Amino acid sequence: MKINKLFAISLLLLMCLTSCSRSKIYTITTIHQENAHSVADGSAVLELSAMAICISALVIITGIVLACYLYSLERNRKRNPWRWLEKNLSKLFIVTWALGFAVYCVGMYIGSGNESLAKCIGHLMSVAPMAVIHAFAMFILDSDVSAIHDNFHNSVLFMTIFSLTHFFAAAVSLIFVIKHFGYGLVTRVRIWRELHLGRQREELFVFWGQNPASFTLAHDVEKMSKSKRIVFVKTADEEDKESNLSSIDRLFNLLQMKNRELDELKKIDCLSVNAFRRLSKWEQADKDSNKKTSILKDSLNLRKLVKLFKITSKTIHVFMLGDDNETNNGEANIKAAGNLCIDSDLLNWADQEGHKVIIYCHARRGHINISLENRFYSGDIEIRIIDSSQLSIDVLKNCNETLTQPAHFVDIDSRARVSSTFNAMVIGFGQCGRDAMRYLYEYSAFVDSQKAESGQGIHRSPFHLMAFDKNMDNIGPLFKSQRPAVKISNVIYEKDLDNLISCELDNDITLYHSDTNGRLFTEKLSAKTIKETNCIFITLHNDDEGLALAVRLLKLAMQYKNKEDFKHFRIFLRSYDSNKLHHIETIANYYNESVVKTLEFEPKTKLIYIFGKEAELYTWSNIVDDKLQKESERYYNSYRAVTNDDSPDWLDRRAPKDKEKSYGKINELRRSETQDRENALHRKVKIYLAEKALGNKSIVQKLASDIDSKSIIRQETTYSSNINPQCLSVLDTLAQTEHLRWNASHEMLGYTLNKNIAKQERDVKMQHRYIRPWEEIDESIQGYDYCVVDTSLILYHEDNKQ
Repeated sequence: MKINKLFAISLLLLMCLTSCSRSKIYTITTIHQENAHSVADGSAVLELSAMAICISALVIITGIVLACYLYSLERNRKRNPWRWLEKNLSKLFIVTWALGFAVYCVGMYIGSGNESLAKCIGHLMSVAPMAVIHAFAMFILDSDVSAIHDNFHNSVLFMTIFSLTHFFAAAVSLIFVIKHFGYGLVTRVRIWRELHLGRQREELFVFWGQNPASFTLAHDVEKMSKSKRIVFVKTADEEDKESNLSSIDRLFNLLQMKNRELDELKKIDCLSVNAFRRLSKWEQADKDSNKKTSILKDSLNLRKLVKLFKITSKTIHVFMLGDDNETNNGEANIKAAGNLCIDSDLLNWADQEGHKVIIYCHARRGHINISLENRFYSGDIEIRIIDSSQLSIDVLKNCNETLTQPAHFVDIDSRARVSSTFNAMVIGFGQCGRDAMRYLYEYSAFVDSQKAESGQGIHRSPFHLMAFDKNMDNIGPLFKSQRPAVKISNVIYEKDLDNLISCELDNDITLYHSDTNGRLFTEKLSAKTIKETNCIFITLHNDDEGLALAVRLLKLAMQYKNKEDFKHFRIFLRSYDSNKLHHIETIANYYNESVVKTLEFEPKTKLIYIFGKEAELYTWSNIVDDKLQKESERYYNSYRAVTNDDSPDWLDRRAPKDKEKSYGKINELRRSETQDRENALHRKVKIYLAEKALGNKSIVQKLASDIDSKSIIRQETTYSSNINPQCLSVLDTLAQTEHLRWNASHEMLGYTLNKNIAKQERDVKMQHRYIRPWEEIDESIQGYDYCVVDTSLILYHEDNKQ
């Protein structure tokens, strides 16, 4: 911000002195009109002009010297005059206005000065309205000395106060102007410096739009990336009218900036450019939608951004993180990303060897949006859909904290089987609510201890999931129809209260059409239901309503649950608005601490757990580095080594030949990568089950070490080496658990069982031959589940060695 400070102080002094000189010159021409007229008619005009130019140069030099001095003071945090002025600007405005009001009241006073107090007040009141106007006019550099009586013009004291008051008013105005408009001018100088004097950088990070998600990620990018350049593109708001280039509105749109946006940009070492049209509104006039067009340079006038491409040597990252995919599926971002992919300048840069463009698009991973990602699945331009709802659940899956996985809420026996029932509730069935339901259904698939012990075979342990939403009549039917293999109830309304028991017994997932204050919801929150429920997800898309409901449910749990029940209970509250996060965290922490003290639990226990925070989602690790994808790739490559599979590696699999880019092949690739991702995340569940069953982490580490070193050899479902019987039983259960998870995952994807489906048709028909009980699949197929378990243990051993 060096240039910002130098420019600000110099402009401040120059314009303030100019403002004050207006009143002085006006007074001189009023008193000495004849002399002024003769000077204007004489040959001294050029001489006076030269003198004026010298004076202006002197003012500028003085301002620069003063700015350097003030900047040197900023190195000491205790003495920071510029920040003090910015912080106290409103107070300075009030004080200056009051002083100006008083000056004009005195200067316009009509009377002899010997009147009574009442008459004096009356005279002052008579000029007060005009004094108010003149006092405000000072802040637009208007000093009306003609309103002051002539007898005050010769008063040194009054004119000094008059001049100083106008000087302070001009200073306050210019500080405001510089704060809100100056950044746009200063950043142009910085961009010029980067283009002409800046060195080559490996990465360019372009944040499209100024929004909380972009600011959060930019802060993390600044910490993590070394050879980088960050640019923010200020875009027109949706409601902004795209006016002509010559209009005054365009000038204000160029310079104007909100306080919060300005403060955020100041914290980041970044550049800023302005786009006066929305990229999502741009339409291809030519019928050929794939035709290259210079959108950035010609249509959006982002020539400087295009020039920054030339001083970037490896990767351009473009982030379109605005809009809320919970409400509009990120339609604007999808359109903008699609348009950017045909920009000729970006394509020409990407075509060069060693160059890569990655566009991160905040949108829902639906059937429509995912097609854009499929089109650019491999190549020089890559599109990554950032689904904040799904990401919030993935972060929860990958969390190391206890009570975040369904496995943490059930009783696990010595063979890693589950002997208790898992019950969960999702309140708010929007995008995040449905993602939470998929997570709960897949990750609560465990081997039933009682049925296995009684010889009934391998079955999924008992569970029941409930979902409530006031718009369930619109959401529920589609959710059910897309998952024909899952036992999901029809939507239950308040009129169906009498048949609730039969509906819940026949289905694994029950859908309720009810508001959180409705009778149906209230009836369901009985003592029995709240006592048996393990975890509750609240995803109402309203932080205040969600917090109120979380506290309400926690109080109900305190009424009906005993101390032991709370060890397997938690309320998950989704955070949507980062501006309200501190507020809801403060209240949630209060209730957490007070209840934990009552129950005598560990002090850091969180019964109300807030997830989906922007600071946890929009990080270098999650977005740019894509840690989850790297873990998926690591898992896939390790799995290939375990199975001695000669299939292509991750990158080659992601880059199919043109003839293989069919609908079925793309779906198969998507499904395979989804399973790799889930296996990478589910590793923690398998390790947790093993540790709880064996009762000692060291035993699990020894088992993992033996499998990694091939001290224990497996052929399909049989281990050839001597192995502890309990460890062998645990390995068997983990493989069976993996098959149950795999079944649940495919059922939630919409697949159904077809024992005779051909391999090339399964991802087109959404059918699979192995979605069936463990006993009905061959040992050779069961061996793949054992491979998943072995891979998980090998990676666990590798992590512990580091």
